[in-house]
Amino acid sequence: MADFANQDLIMSIFSAAAEDKTLLERLQTDPASVFAEAGISVPPETRDAFNVHVAMTTGPAFVAMAAQGPLALMAWPSLKCSACTIACWGIGVVVIGIGAAAIATLTVSSPVVLSLASFAGVSAAAALAFVKTVAPLIALGIAAVANKICEWCEACP
Repeated sequence: MADFANQDLIMSIFSAAAEDKTLLERLQTDPASVFAEAGISVPPETRDAFNVHVAMTTGPAFVAMAAQGPLALMAWPSLKCSACTIACWGIGVVVIGIGAAAIATLTVSSPVVLSLASFAGVSAAAALAFVKTVAPLIALGIAAVANKICEWCEACP
């Protein structure tokens, strides 16, 4: 369904971390800085939450697979899902910023709707319909919205 714009970049970060123990350690302790260096910006006000989100998304299984090298890591079935939920963070930040009440005012030409449509490889109308369903999740935070977007994109096995 989706054309994951940042997924290849995230996968390359994961692969590099499997080859570089220092990078792997930084990816565990401060993923926001690792992603920022690769060109994926994380708003400063969400940095701590992003770091927790990445840690929860990758977890001990990721570290164990990375320790076995890039081939083992790339074969890990949950890797694509991890990359997707991290990539969805940015869209989640925007949806949270809009707020539940303002979601009702979005149209098919709203930038967040067009971004989501492009990310998911769907029409703007389908993206708008989906965005309207995540309004109740806004109170739960960015991770809840990002995970719902990822689930909707059907990236996880």
